[in-house]
Amino acid sequence: MALYGVMFKSQPLDAAQTISELLARDRKAAEMIALVAEIEWELEHPTQQVSEILEVAASESECREFLAVLARKLKESVPPRSGT
Repeated sequence: MALYGVMFKSQPLDAAQTISELLARDRKAAEMIALVAEIEWELEHPTQQVSEILEVAASESECREFLAVLARKLKESVPPRSGT
C-alpha cells in the first residue's frame, strides 16, 4: 500500500511527504501505528525484494529509503497519547 503512490517514480523520496499525508488522512492512531510497524518490520527483516511485490521504477535501495522516510513521517503524524 505504501508504495502504490510511487510505483512510476524513479525518485520516490520526492513524494514521501505527500504520501505520508495521504496515508494519514482519516486513519486512527492505532491504524497508523500498525502501518508503521509493518513498514519497519519489512525494513529490518526483508522478506522479499520490492520488485517482487510491485513493478516499480526506482531501485531497491531507493524504495527502501523511501519506506524508511515514510515510516518516520507517519510516526510524526500520530498524535501523542494522553493520560499516560
